[in-house]
Amino acid sequence: MLLLKESGSLYIGTRNKGQIDSTLNSSRCIEKVRSLEFLDKDNFSATFRNGVWTLQKFHTKESLKEVCLKYFNNVETMGSGSQIYAICRNPKRLSKEDYVEALNIEFNMEYPNGYKHNKHEKLISEILKKN
Repeated sequence: MLLLKESGSLYIGTRNKGQIDSTLNSSRCIEKVRSLEFLDKDNFSATFRNGVWTLQKFHTKESLKEVCLKYFNNVETMGSGSQIYAICRNPKRLSKEDYVEALNIEFNMEYPNGYKHNKHEKLISEILKKN
């Protein structure tokens, strides 16, 4: 089973762990705004904006490549500053169970205190129906 054509490419971006490490290790601040930034033990940061919590995982180029190599044979990482990117090519053939597991993780992320939305099954069913 494939969710991407053999000749297709996936472009994916994430937050750069090096950038937040630099910010957190800075000894002085020149910004005129107040912000709160932290990373937990798994390199996640939480933001509260407009009444909604969001979680972001920060990666290094190496950790992003490691994650992408689970699903692609060819992964190139690039970028600097606050964003890094991966271009993923040559998707691996995985079992339907592997796809279901990955899609469940992606679309039903666990929030603080073990909360999950549990509204992902119809979306996953539609994605898999097309293949």
